[in-house]
Amino acid sequence: MKGEVVGINSNILTSGFAGNIGIGFAIPSDIAKKVVVQLKDKGRVVRGRLGVQTFARDLTEGMVKQYKLKAKAGALISAVEPDSPAEKAKLRPRTTRTCASRSPTSPPGPRSTWSSSATARR
Repeated sequence: MKGEVVGINSNILTSGFAGNIGIGFAIPSDIAKKVVVQLKDKGRVVRGRLGVQTFARDLTEGMVKQYKLKAKAGALISAVEPDSPAEKAKLRPRTTRTCASRSPTSPPGPRSTWSSSATARR
């Protein structure tokens, strides 16, 4: 350790009473640096957004059959936000996307919202 900033505390998990249970969450310093630059330049933070929610687990054969998917690969879209870039691109729930901007996709995290400025392709 060189005494460098690696993150900025953002939340501490408590168990409903004063104090904490030892779990903290932080914003990585490289992201914080980008936020500072955007705040200085634009007065706000601008992020890309696709507007879909995905399941963060591997697709099973049962899911492929249930949703009539073509393959067991890709990210399964569970929801599309109204008036989002995803809706305008005609992405639909219960479909998969196997690439975004020609890069293979994988689920981003536990049932999270995909925030990406990438163009989704079938």
